[in-house]
Amino acid sequence: MNFRQLEAFIAIVQLGSFAAAATRLNATQSAISARVQELESSLGIELFDRRHRRVRLTPKGRELLEYAERAMDLASEIKHRVGAPEIFSGVVRVGVAELIALTWLPQFVALVSERYPLISLDCHVSLTRNVAARLKAGEIDVALIPDAVGLDSGYERQGIGANRLVWMASPRLGLHGRTLAQEELVENRLILMGPGSLYHDVGLANSSRSAIARPMPIICDSMNTVAYLTKAGLGISLLSPEGYAYEIASDQLVLLSTSHVPRLLEFVAAYPRGRQNAAYR
Repeated sequence: MNFRQLEAFIAIVQLGSFAAAATRLNATQSAISARVQELESSLGIELFDRRHRRVRLTPKGRELLEYAERAMDLASEIKHRVGAPEIFSGVVRVGVAELIALTWLPQFVALVSERYPLISLDCHVSLTRNVAARLKAGEIDVALIPDAVGLDSGYERQGIGANRLVWMASPRLGLHGRTLAQEELVENRLILMGPGSLYHDVGLANSSRSAIARPMPIICDSMNTVAYLTKAGLGISLLSPEGYAYEIASDQLVLLSTSHVPRLLEFVAAYPRGRQNAAYR
């Protein structure tokens, strides 16, 4: 029994197939099958019930899973805490929510490059729910997303910071310099991210639930497009002051004072529970 066999076993259980485990571990499906067979042979048991098309653990397989995750976690912990950072190598696939990409992703990449020079980050920036879906499908290793996405207990979540979205507009709309009531806010056209983004829901939740008729919102799939249309005076939007500091300083965008302050968004690094790499932490 060795760690490569345990790693393959855990990946199959997490992803639900030998093929998906092979993709994650950069191995062929036959190599993954061989590792499992070797592990079963060394223990003298069957880990998977092969009478079913879908991956299903035997009772002994379920018993082994907890031990395997603990063993891999401990091995990774030793490597991370005792070994030199330079020994970590490989590709880590990272899904990134757009707001993070627009704020501190460059600093994050630089920090990883400095601390773990042999680690390559394969970053994918997308809408929040798309990133979460790719994490669940095993297409990425780590997701940097808002905690409000609501992943189930099968995922570890490490807090990485917070950001408050603020209503902004073009100064030409004349909405700044006073506090806007909810009824007044809703009279303006909203410029929102698409339904696949958490910011779409936050924008709607933080505008009035009033029955007052309001202009149809403009829906975008890019936060920079939201900011561009807001600068052009087409409506108001929720944006990050940190991400658009230049536009605020140059009076292309102004912060709006509202009677209801949008809630603080907490961000996390999420990865599958039992994904045994202490460097993720």
